[in-house]
Amino acid sequence: MKSAPTSRVSVSGIPDDTLDELDALAEAEDKSRSEKIVELIEAEVGERLPDDNDEYRPSDPSLNTVYTVAVDHAKQHQLRFDLHKSKMATETGIPGTALRGYLVSLQREGYVKHQMGDALGSGSDADFWRIKPLCANPRAWRYSEVYDPEYVAELESMTPEETLGRLENATPARGQADD
Repeated sequence: MKSAPTSRVSVSGIPDDTLDELDALAEAEDKSRSEKIVELIEAEVGERLPDDNDEYRPSDPSLNTVYTVAVDHAKQHQLRFDLHKSKMATETGIPGTALRGYLVSLQREGYVKHQMGDALGSGSDADFWRIKPLCANPRAWRYSEVYDPEYVAELESMTPEETLGRLENATPARGQADD
């Protein structure tokens, strides 16, 4: 597997007491300052970049597991949670009573969206969740709580060549957008 290129970054203007706190955090985890900074950066922007398969997945292993299983059980990107909760609990190893909390966390990060009201249009009180397609950037998925309409408008105003150039030179906050 080819590793991503890395860069050296220099930052100034950080107060000494903030650096002391960072060093204490790093030392408590038996890490160097650089390792801790890389970890913090990856936690902040890592999910905003597609992986090697051009998929956007949560960086937290538990959330990624729940999201993957939700994708597997969804029909046309909709999950009827009340029918699939037991199977999902078995596949994830997470109690069914706790799965909703994981879905709420995924919703805050833009990976799923709870469907409010009568999703079936028949007076049903079924528990539906919209599941983001793997290839969709959470910032560009229209059901996401982190949806950024300015970002989407910027992408839509670009020519195909500009869009391709943007994807080839993606910044940490930008990536491929699909719905």
